[in-house]
Amino acid sequence: MAFPEKRGRYWRVRYRAADRSLASASRGNDGHRFTSKKAALDYGEEQEADVRRNLWKDPRLGDIPLSDWVNQWFPAQPLEETTLAGYRWHIEVHILPYFGPRALKTLTAIEINAWELALHRKGVCGPTSVAPARTLLHTILSDAVTAGLIAANPAVRQRNRGRKNGRSQTRGPEKKWATPLQAILLSERLSLLSGSPDDFIQAVALRWAELISLERQHFRLSSIWVGQQVYELGGRWLKKAPPRHPPAAVSERFAVPADPEPPQRGLHMRRPARLWRGPVRVPRRERRA
Repeated sequence: MAFPEKRGRYWRVRYRAADRSLASASRGNDGHRFTSKKAALDYGEEQEADVRRNLWKDPRLGDIPLSDWVNQWFPAQPLEETTLAGYRWHIEVHILPYFGPRALKTLTAIEINAWELALHRKGVCGPTSVAPARTLLHTILSDAVTAGLIAANPAVRQRNRGRKNGRSQTRGPEKKWATPLQAILLSERLSLLSGSPDDFIQAVALRWAELISLERQHFRLSSIWVGQQVYELGGRWLKKAPPRHPPAAVSERFAVPADPEPPQRGLHMRRPARLWRGPVRVPRRERRA
């Protein structure tokens, strides 16, 4: 049976854990100390009731600091290097400086909401970086709930809270689309950057990383097979598959018709682009043009 004890200005409760050992607690699930005998006794009886129902989780597991949990969580993520690099930046710059030494069970939703707003208001980062940082913290704490370290995720966003202040000021700029003429001029400019005036690179709904990764074996008589893209990470050029599309779907999506419609009629790709090997220096005479 649980019994409370007076500890100075606050109270502590002792109860039987699942292994029949005598456990103690001086804080509730909200992280606050027990200020009354009844609050401590209710907490202890609740823990013993969970033990009898086989639902008890040791609250001492939540004493682990967030920094220690992140060091266990991060190596277990089977993600690409670019995603992990973004995660590492948010963790080291935005999350750990604020919550690193804090125990998981002491984190509250109010603190996390204030932290998210402070990142933007103090100019630490823009709105496009604040949202991914909050989402990443939510993911980290969700896995802590799954592991049984905490009972609930304090980083869950509260819905239906009313109209947010300044929402109209945070909208991004209007998207701009290239006209057919601008697309042709862009292709001519890319032919200059390729290092050879004989090349004419035509972008057909390709991402830039996919376009510069094209090799000779990727070209067919009437289509282009897009199965890779290149990106720069830590000073290295790496290859990976295009996002969200398998190679078969990509090749069908980016098929180039044998008889293109205007304004592409009469334009042909003379020679496939070489594999991207970094920025190409444009001759002075061509730069002036």
